[in-house]
Amino acid sequence: MKSPSNNINTNESAETHQLHLLKLRSSIVLQRKRIESEASKTSKIRSRLTRVHVTGSLSSCLTILRSYNRTPKNGLVIFAGFLPCDQGSSFKKFVYSFEPFMPITTNLYICDTTFRVGPIEKLIASCNRDRIGIVVIDGKCALYGRVGQTQEIIYMFDEELPKKQNQGGQSQNRYQRIRVEKRGWYLSHAVDVCNSIFVNDDSTPNIQGLILAGSADFKHEFCQHQDIHYRLKPLILGTVTVAYGGRSGFREAIQKCDNLLADLHFNKERRAANEFFEDVTLNPELIVYGVVETMKAVDMGCVEHLVVSEDLVGYRVEMDNNVRYTTAEPDLEDCETAEPLTDWLIDNALTLKTKITFISASTDAGFQFLQTYGIGGKTFYKLDWDMDILDDDLSQEENSDFDGLDGYF
Repeated sequence: MKSPSNNINTNESAETHQLHLLKLRSSIVLQRKRIESEASKTSKIRSRLTRVHVTGSLSSCLTILRSYNRTPKNGLVIFAGFLPCDQGSSFKKFVYSFEPFMPITTNLYICDTTFRVGPIEKLIASCNRDRIGIVVIDGKCALYGRVGQTQEIIYMFDEELPKKQNQGGQSQNRYQRIRVEKRGWYLSHAVDVCNSIFVNDDSTPNIQGLILAGSADFKHEFCQHQDIHYRLKPLILGTVTVAYGGRSGFREAIQKCDNLLADLHFNKERRAANEFFEDVTLNPELIVYGVVETMKAVDMGCVEHLVVSEDLVGYRVEMDNNVRYTTAEPDLEDCETAEPLTDWLIDNALTLKTKITFISASTDAGFQFLQTYGIGGKTFYKLDWDMDILDDDLSQEENSDFDGLDGYF
């Protein structure tokens, strides 16, 4: 976090605005400790008015954070500051917090004379970029999903269409006509739902492409339907035949469209996770996993490719010029600094001599990676862990400052 004294204009008429982005699964307690630490530094601000505004804004942020027991599903955004009123002769406090519509992947704190909405604009831009819509339709249900940064199922509804009639005597033609009519109504309703989901109110599509999947001729009839929005038709990338409908068909369509979705972020994450699983099977001697063992290898500079789950629970703790890694939430009173491991890796990615790939748990492969490993890497060569453990034991005997941190190993 940046210090307010380094970011606030100390002019007496300056306005103070703060933006806090709290990522998903981040520790609420740890963030409160950080804001309290920032509040203790406000005495260094020379301007009395600015100092009062910064202190009031930080106090409002603490009040909001204390109302949460845990971080919301998609993270938390807090705007706090003082706005001028009555032609600048007085100021009014402004505080606004909300849970964003999509997950936040990093923590951020900005203290300035204006509200910085750039990070929120980037979040919106990343949501609307490189998103592909997928429609899976058969005679039993229609499913609408979207893939991009993540994969999600937006809406699904069931329908029971009558089957073909080989009997019925004089009524056979009537049964057949009823079947055709219901099939037409079903397709018209499916197309209307598609238009309402993938086209905004201003008639602009919210996807970059559309894939139609299903069994039999439903997908082809859907593609050629006259009611499909005229701006969606040019976005149709193709049709895919799947053996199942619903959620199973959605996953099968993603796998069969691997060439069309190759450049999407979520597909790159899925490939990175699958490559790691393959290396675990074929080259287990080159694989390290777990927070402590993997970060030891990273510090040694021998990791070629590091794979990290965005939902990883891990911390980097510094104490007496020593660094330790843990999966338990540290007590800031017992250490000098404590930082979530994912944040530290993002801040120091350019200085580390390794390729880093962050993957989300929204895909099946990403969720499996989080549950099994959380963090892992492929090394340049086989590591002699017996010698490393022996060296650690010797260093622990020489340094007794970490006797109370047994949970950090």
